[in-house]
Amino acid sequence: MTTFAKGLASGTIQAPPKTSWWPRHTRTMLRYLTLSGTKTPNAKIEIQGNMQKVAQEWEAMIPKVAQQGLMIEHAALEVALVDAVRLNKEADIDGIGRKLLDNAGALAAVLGIAVKEFPEEHFRRLFMDHVGLYAGSVRKKIEGVVVNSAEIESNMLQLADFTAEWL
Repeated sequence: MTTFAKGLASGTIQAPPKTSWWPRHTRTMLRYLTLSGTKTPNAKIEIQGNMQKVAQEWEAMIPKVAQQGLMIEHAALEVALVDAVRLNKEADIDGIGRKLLDNAGALAAVLGIAVKEFPEEHFRRLFMDHVGLYAGSVRKKIEGVVVNSAEIESNMLQLADFTAEWL
């Protein structure tokens, strides 16, 4: 991984919003996951507020016609998934998982319409991978298994590169 990529992934360098969005989103969601089992309600509330702010930034940077609140919904679903897994609510976990996948497909489709020559299937694949990797990390973290962040970081950097190029 290059020095730039390491800095982008860790949040230690400044980068344009389109380049830094996915790393900021991913770090925020993983921070919520880390704090989900602790007795730090104020920190979790702060992270949820930051998650909403970051999701709204996405909405502001995509074409107006694509601004349908899908990333705000995505982030809220990721928080709901953590909470459902933490409480072992199997039916909720399955439903949230389906909604996350539907949401990723809908966002890819909306961007495919809004951005000329947008590689919709490539974005859909990257976004679906993001959903799968995050869901897997939620389950592992709550089961006490160490999460290998290499795949998450690789996907995050691919999404950051893609977003900087296409949006």
